Amino acid sequence: ELNPVFSHGVLMTTQGGIVTAPGLRIQAKHIEYTNKIENGNAVQRIVAEGDLMMEYGEHAFVGSRLEYDFITKTGTLWEGKTFVIVTHDPSLLDYATKKVFILDGKITKIEEGRKR
Repeated sequence: ELNPVFSHGVLMTTQGGIVTAPGLRIQAKHIEYTNKIENGNAVQRIVAEGDLMMEYGEHAFVGSRLEYDFITKTGTLWEGKTFVIVTHDPSLLDYATKKVFILDGKITKIEEGRKR
């Protein structure tokens, strides 16, 4: 069986792949990318599952399933996770996009950090 398969405006693979667009990179085992006209409307969307990783801007996420619309630039990531660095090392503050200061278990200050 050929993989990926293209039929009626839909490109599908179950053997893994990468889809990129400006500010977006999606990597997954199962990908279904649609690029076609339905009822006179353009449709450009992706459904990705399995070993899913998404880079959106400067942020990286993993999850179980992604549905993303390239036209509206909106989507849903199921069971999405990213990471947070917790440190006492002030030299790492220069890398943060947001800084949350905690003292005695309470948030004392929130600052915007470096623009990405």
